[in-house]
Amino acid sequence: MKIGKEFFLFVLILISITIFISYLSYPKAFGRKCSCNPQCDFANLKIESCSYSSGRLKLKLTNSNIIDLKVIISYLVFPNKTYESRYLTDSIPPLTAKEFLIENVPSEIELFTVTTECPNIKLVKNLAECI
Repeated sequence: MKIGKEFFLFVLILISITIFISYLSYPKAFGRKCSCNPQCDFANLKIESCSYSSGRLKLKLTNSNIIDLKVIISYLVFPNKTYESRYLTDSIPPLTAKEFLIENVPSEIELFTVTTECPNIKLVKNLAECI
């Protein structure tokens, strides 16, 4: 009984599909950063600049990848580890920078974080770095 090349190709395709489905279903087993949308693995957001004066925190965030980052929220963290959340925007389009102004920021906050729908994106900065 002779097994042809087509059979081996078929088996190889089945194995590849199985591995791909496993990758999507069990992300942490494959070392992926999060169990969310696979696009989050390629997300990249950074704080380009910040300034704080008279209760106003100005941020410039850059999305430097081709992923549309959604639901941007900032958390103002106080020394006693309590926080206030501030909604910034619905999204930052791919390969763009966007500026935000957060009003009525208490001077006693210690740091702030910026998060997105992707759990692997969490930026933390001390307020003192923005003064």
